[in-house]
Amino acid sequence: AAFVGDVLGLRPLISIIDGETKVVAKIRGDKNVVSRMVEYAAGRITEKKSATVAVYGTVEAYAQDLMKAAAKAFGRAPRMLGHLGACIAVNSGPKTVALVFRGEKRINGRARESDYSK
Repeated sequence: AAFVGDVLGLRPLISIIDGETKVVAKIRGDKNVVSRMVEYAAGRITEKKSATVAVYGTVEAYAQDLMKAAAKAFGRAPRMLGHLGACIAVNSGPKTVALVFRGEKRINGRARESDYSK
């Protein structure tokens, strides 16, 4: 499946919540990844001015594109730009970029209301 996706230029948009991963979209072409990622975040972020963090694999140009797009969408750039650790980068690939943000509240067995208090 990964080989076919790579040949077709499909990139997964993956959400990680409470340690569980879920593919929320499949994006065609590298040039569309950043805009779709920011669009997804904008629909889930609690406050546009809340802290965000951008991280990347080995291609810093993708991270810089993400920083610019996030700044435009949220009114300010992410607070930090970080480099992915080796364990994640080896499994996700060199072109990996991520935007970390606080999303809408979800109360389940592993999250408490007090975890979200300001």
